[in-house]
Amino acid sequence: MHLLGTQTKTIKTYGKKTNERVIPVNKLNDEINISAAGAPKSFDLLLREPSRHGSKKPKKVFTKDFTKTKFFTSSAKSFNTPPRAPIVENTYVDRSTPTKTNHRIRIPLTPKNLSKNRNEKHEILRVSVYPSPTKDQNKSPSTLFNYTKENSPHVVPEIDHRIEFLSKEIQEIQLENSKSNLKPQCKNDIYKSNNTSDTEVPVKTISKIERPLYNNKSQESEIMELLTICEQTRIYSFQEFLGLDGMKNVIKIGEASFSEVFAGYAPKFTSIKTKCVFKIVPFGRGSEVLINGEQQCSIKDISQEIKITRELGGRTGLDPLLRVGFLKLYSVSICRGKYPIELLDEWDRWDSEFNSENDRPDYFDAKQLYVIFVVEHGGISLEDFKLKNWEQAWSLLTQVGWALAQAEQSLKFEHRDLHWGNITIKPTKNKVVTYELPSAEINVKVPTCGIRAFIIDYTLSRMQRGDEIIHVDMLDEGYFTAQGDYQFDIYRMMREETKGNWKSFCPKTNVFWLHYLADKLLTSKKLPKPRKTNEQYRYFDAITRFKKRALHKGGYRSAIDAMKNDDFWQI
Repeated sequence: MHLLGTQTKTIKTYGKKTNERVIPVNKLNDEINISAAGAPKSFDLLLREPSRHGSKKPKKVFTKDFTKTKFFTSSAKSFNTPPRAPIVENTYVDRSTPTKTNHRIRIPLTPKNLSKNRNEKHEILRVSVYPSPTKDQNKSPSTLFNYTKENSPHVVPEIDHRIEFLSKEIQEIQLENSKSNLKPQCKNDIYKSNNTSDTEVPVKTISKIERPLYNNKSQESEIMELLTICEQTRIYSFQEFLGLDGMKNVIKIGEASFSEVFAGYAPKFTSIKTKCVFKIVPFGRGSEVLINGEQQCSIKDISQEIKITRELGGRTGLDPLLRVGFLKLYSVSICRGKYPIELLDEWDRWDSEFNSENDRPDYFDAKQLYVIFVVEHGGISLEDFKLKNWEQAWSLLTQVGWALAQAEQSLKFEHRDLHWGNITIKPTKNKVVTYELPSAEINVKVPTCGIRAFIIDYTLSRMQRGDEIIHVDMLDEGYFTAQGDYQFDIYRMMREETKGNWKSFCPKTNVFWLHYLADKLLTSKKLPKPRKTNEQYRYFDAITRFKKRALHKGGYRSAIDAMKNDDFWQI
């Protein structure tokens, strides 16, 4: 039987030992056929990954989508030398996540000791079956089966380039039994077994972080619903979702009360030259594990934020022409595990430079759940961005106003937390940006003045999609008792406007935040007040007049009302 084929050609070694050769790892072509007779005795030997020699670092080879490595590999004689540990220990590198390229399959380097007692009556083997991410994208990415000594199959189903290799010990057990019945145990890929036998030993090298420990059935149901929203069928680790390339060269760019924000490249979701933002939010454990002294977000609240983010930025959401002021969403996923060391190192750098107000996230254990948003890089927050003049300030306020009006009309959207940390700005070469409101027959072109403004962070937002109303009840009194900034006055004004009914649609809350934004531009951006003869005065005056009218004698009823009837932006 032909188990392993390689295509090689003579390569000069330039002084290396005669039994060594240099080949790219991804040029190895594996063709594995397992029959009822099982694999030959040399099967596990042939499947071992060649060991690396010496302390030399692997050579980098640039490819189209990501960087792969070349290793010095020796002949089969050296296989007795223990190979280096895999990068992600005890974790099968799953490629069922959305990706533009198919990476190689990581093969277990050494067989596992699967049974402590060979004399047990029942020995269970789990094989997790992964489909092709291209051919079987509509199927469940995992089917879980049980094999026992009394019921063990002759043939392991042949899987499309996703197969778990059996050790010699399991092969012998298979050969001892001729009758088999294949019984699916789980209908999803959240690894949870009803069998509590002490002899149950999984063959699939699943990391512990893939095994959720639910507090109750209700939580399990909520997580399953959350995974459905994210188009997942199981929980990923950080490495599985972001990929090793996505974990490299990340930098921390910001933080919020419940999240950390990093920037980097994610070749799994975009081109290698597209910079993305990774927003990481721990959730689901309430007061069991506090985050920066506060309770973690509930699963319900995270579900709300994911739905709104997908609608305003996802490929299946609102028409892109109707969400101009919102960032594109590349991917979102539920992950589990300890905070990666790469992100902790970058957290330390940020802390030493900016003195972080958050707790170092190294205290989260392997059971911690996170939601990770991979979104378009929107630039710098308004709080940190240095505006050049009043013309840019005017363009910023106008862009944010029309973006709110678009979402308000299409989705009955309220942001409810639009402080200056949730508005980002980045330079642009485009002269104008167009906003359309079809039902109101509005099509406006706003001069960019060299900047584009975007609205981010929908943690407290409200939206209606069809008959479904998505909202968060703002029950934390801390929002309404804080002092020292106009932002906290806005929270109290919102509670008075909604009368505590956060499910209701009260678009005037958007006007409150536009008023807040005008106030910040006038008082906190340190732009000098221009003289009346200066060209910049008319932009300064337009912002000032809008602030006076927005809430005067009842003010405007909504963002649409404000943008249609106020002439501040018509310069």
